[in-house]
Amino acid sequence: MEQVVVDCEWPEYTQAVERLAHFVLKKSAERFGLGIFEGKPLRIKITITGPPIPQKNLYYTIGKEITISWIRSSEKDPSPEKYLKSLVRSDGSMYGTMVFGLLHEIGHSVFPDLIEDHPPELPECLFEGWATFFAWSMIPLVWEELGEDAWPITHNYFDYEMNRKRKTTEDPRDLEEYYISAFFRIEEESGGTGISKIIGGLRQRNAVAVEELDRVLKQIKGRN
Repeated sequence: MEQVVVDCEWPEYTQAVERLAHFVLKKSAERFGLGIFEGKPLRIKITITGPPIPQKNLYYTIGKEITISWIRSSEKDPSPEKYLKSLVRSDGSMYGTMVFGLLHEIGHSVFPDLIEDHPPELPECLFEGWATFFAWSMIPLVWEELGEDAWPITHNYFDYEMNRKRKTTEDPRDLEEYYISAFFRIEEESGGTGISKIIGGLRQRNAVAVEELDRVLKQIKGRN
């Protein structure tokens, strides 16, 4: 069975997404011992329409698909400079790149939010924080392997996303950002094995894993 299936009418995007998804899932298995939840195939559907400045709307449906609505010119992509400029809001805050967005959603396929009524110890922002940690931890590996050609619009997503990571982890502003910082702290303390144990435990709703994540979270909050 194919692990990843990409549905897109634009061959260059199909090839880029297939290559990225397969590479990142391989690295996830090597680094964290984590693969797609329950081994279900991952379908990625891409729609490309509209004006020249790309925006995005990505979401993951449990066990089914990542859907990317990619708005761009039907004739050509914007320049790398114009694309990166379009990601910065007027207040200076920064959208994630499409490479980041795809990896974030793949992170959800590894550790999906299956909870309908979230208990306090497993809030929705925990799962969002995990997916962002996953994306940012994979981007250096993607950059080393694929460089700026990872996406059809060649651009330096590495420096852009590492800048976003640095700003977030140095000064977390909300609970989701504290969870991102906590996952990075766990990886610093105990490597990929530590992440694997935490996520494996959280998948099972194991109290020890919940307590360990809470311990690290309190450390980071105390630091700030």
